Amino acid sequence: WHFDMLEKAYVLEGSATLTPDDAALHGAPVTITPKDMVTFPKGWRGRWDVHSFLRKRYAFFDSNGIQVDEDEEDSEDEDEAARAKK
Repeated sequence: WHFDMLEKAYVLEGSATLTPDDAALHGAPVTITPKDMVTFPKGWRGRWDVHSFLRKRYAFFDSNGIQVDEDEEDSEDEDEAARAKK
């Protein structure tokens, strides 16, 4: 799994163990369970081993900390590319 935006999630039910591809950058594997609040930084890559049906509430945030819809994700990447060209 790869996160190309910052995501914050609250686990409602179920459990999973999240193992980052780069432990030096993102730490050791962690198991999430109900009532956990999890933050996935932009660029996090790793494996999800789901132990039981996982239900969560989540939101994505842009580089300024503003919540965005999933559909806005592509337009943010285009905006960043346009700013980089200037």
